[in-house]
Amino acid sequence: MSDLISIIVVDDHPLFREGVVTTLMESGKFDVVAQAGNKDDAIIQAEKHLPDLMLLDVSMPGGGIETAHEIADRVPIIKVIMLTVSEQEHHVQAALKAQARGYVLKGVASDDLVNILQDISRGDSYISPNLAVNLLMRSTEDAHKDTPDDFDLNDRERQILEKLVSFPTVSRDSNLPLIEWVEGYLNSHGITAHRHYDETNEKAALFAHVGPWQEGGVILSGH
Repeated sequence: MSDLISIIVVDDHPLFREGVVTTLMESGKFDVVAQAGNKDDAIIQAEKHLPDLMLLDVSMPGGGIETAHEIADRVPIIKVIMLTVSEQEHHVQAALKAQARGYVLKGVASDDLVNILQDISRGDSYISPNLAVNLLMRSTEDAHKDTPDDFDLNDRERQILEKLVSFPTVSRDSNLPLIEWVEGYLNSHGITAHRHYDETNEKAALFAHVGPWQEGGVILSGH
């Protein structure tokens, strides 16, 4: 049985899509079983190949969010990741509601994308820290409105994001690397956190398990 992670890449820009495919294939970690450029083709390929992961663009024809919803309904075993240029909060919120396991911006480095996707395949989830902060701030604002937005964070989701926002203001041991200190800080507050290093053992990403909408999320990257 192959140890490669099967994945489908969906984007309506062939040049960009081929670049992603090349990155994944050359990493030696992935088997790109299909490509697509729109919602209908994505659904067909998903049901045909049943990959481990599926990369979707938010703004692709048919809509990446709509596609994620349909994938979740029809083939929920597939872990969906949004790979997009959009930093708009409503897109992030909609992706999470559609059960996407990751929200990755297209400016991500190739090696980082490979590491993120590998971690998601193991059960973690990913969201850019600055986007996580924006979600928390919006959720906090909505909590004080008479008519809050439809999207809101549950208590556990809010807890992890509040830790992300608050930890820089807390006094810490300056002898510890920031990422190591944050890991210990979260664990001491009842949130399971762990570091994952890239193949060089130099760059680390800190994951924290939250649930139920996602089993974990990367909240900090560093060295």
